[in-house]
Amino acid sequence: MPAEQRGVFEEEMRAAGVDWQMNLYGGAKHSFTNPKASQLGPPEVGYHELSDRRSWRAMVDLLDEVYACDSLRGLVARVTPPRSR
Repeated sequence: MPAEQRGVFEEEMRAAGVDWQMNLYGGAKHSFTNPKASQLGPPEVGYHELSDRRSWRAMVDLLDEVYACDSLRGLVARVTPPRSR
């Protein structure tokens, strides 16, 4: 997303009084959470391990904040890919 579009989005969210968050992963390409993405061919597609781990953690934190339950923590621990633990 171009910075200009991101700025417009941010202003719209602030104006609406929405509780929001945006995570940006520098160096990450499209499909950055797919370990096989770099094998797909196009240069704009590729795996980025650090961003993969960070994005997984961000998702877990969001789910924990929204649902705040112990059963979710157990589920997340079971489905977390070994590379991200």
